[in-house]
Amino acid sequence: MNNTDYKSIKTWFKHYIRILKSRSPLNSKKIKWKALHSVRVSKIIKKLCGSLNMRGKEILIAESAGLLHDIGKIKQYSEDASNKSGHGSYGKKILEENNILKNVIKTGETKNYILNAVEFHNKLVTPDNITNKDLTYLKLVRDADKIDLLYVITEGYSKNNFQKQWTPDTALPDTKGISENVYKSIMNKEVINSSNIKNLNDKKCSFLSWIFDVNYKMSFRMIYKRNFVEKIFKVLPKTEEFKNIFNKIRMFLINHLKKADK
Repeated sequence: MNNTDYKSIKTWFKHYIRILKSRSPLNSKKIKWKALHSVRVSKIIKKLCGSLNMRGKEILIAESAGLLHDIGKIKQYSEDASNKSGHGSYGKKILEENNILKNVIKTGETKNYILNAVEFHNKLVTPDNITNKDLTYLKLVRDADKIDLLYVITEGYSKNNFQKQWTPDTALPDTKGISENVYKSIMNKEVINSSNIKNLNDKKCSFLSWIFDVNYKMSFRMIYKRNFVEKIFKVLPKTEEFKNIFNKIRMFLINHLKKADK
């Protein structure tokens, strides 16, 4: 893969976004936001690649995967619907149907790196049956995706529009406390399963639990420097349970930072 290939992917992406916005004017703002998110994820990935001493072709593959990772979600917005297979799998299908990777990438190996990263970036856990190289690109997308979403989420809190951004379809109740399964998951250092989310506090805690699925030392440093944990904790009740959650997340983050510095 070379710079010309990457430019072709960016050109296709911009063109595809314009088409989707024109077909669905009522959802054009959502499409625009998610497209901008994808661009930011690609830029974050470039920084992460630098910290891993990746070069040239490897960085271009990773940036491409970041740019394309949410194409399924963007298409869902334009259709005002969801896809039963999930937006990662839907995104892979869209890329294959449009032959975008076949047209610009000369090797099947490179194509599969991107397709696997798109397909599995939103799964609760990473699959076991992919190569180490595939896993590297997948982890880069998963980390960068979480970092940018945490930025969007904490910005939403600061502007008092969290509910508008994150719960328009689910209409989660703003009740006190936290669900038992959500609390247990965090205490066990597990990413929270969406099926266990019952109220807004659960949802906010689910964002915190993403930190348990972060992979690279630069990712931990970005999360720490941007105070994402503290910003989310500010909008949670100050009960013993939530203090325990904050301490668990905070110590997990600090311990990984210490390991990274050794």
